[in-house]
Amino acid sequence: MSTLILDIETVPLAAALAEPYPDADRLPPSNYKNPEAIAGWREKDKAAWQEQRVKECSLTPRLGRIACFGWTWNDAAPVVQIVSREEDERQALEVAWAEIERASRIVTFNGSFDLRFIAVRSLVCGVIPNYDRVGDWFRRYSTSPHFDCRAVLTGWDDRQSGKLNEWCASFGIPTTNGTTGADVYALSLMGKWDAIADHCRADVNQTRELYRRIAPLFL
Repeated sequence: MSTLILDIETVPLAAALAEPYPDADRLPPSNYKNPEAIAGWREKDKAAWQEQRVKECSLTPRLGRIACFGWTWNDAAPVVQIVSREEDERQALEVAWAEIERASRIVTFNGSFDLRFIAVRSLVCGVIPNYDRVGDWFRRYSTSPHFDCRAVLTGWDDRQSGKLNEWCASFGIPTTNGTTGADVYALSLMGKWDAIADHCRADVNQTRELYRRIAPLFL
């Protein structure tokens, strides 16, 4: 069986972040009367809103885009494709689908996010793959054609926590990656695409090792 281990990193679209701060909808507490106190509150609230907006856009394929693909086949070294420019996303999606179409099984960690993001961004970018199993990716309690390590370990219970690093640590799998998905946008602003690639590559490696530990029992 040809097994593809896959991970993506996402960032907001520039147009989505251009949305102005909604002054009229965000009001200070009613006990704020002093103009200086109100101005201070609004400054802090605007910063908090902008931070939350980055997170929201990064997690929503309507407002965000793919910044990095990482994948590997069985024992091969991970391949990482950086998408530093928005206009390059379509081409990167075509490359990703060329890999996906070869796979008998796709392995992810929390891949209901990754694979849905890929599917929706493909539609937005006008990429229509020669692949008819997308609907099967999201079946609960199924490990074929999509084996989501997180879903398997938690019994498809979204209320249960546990990030990839945390689950790997519990299995004694080395977790050398010091960054998280929350760091990706800031790294992209600084042009640190190599750091993003390293993060994605580490996630692919860790997902592969975690899959190897749990697959014998759950396949």
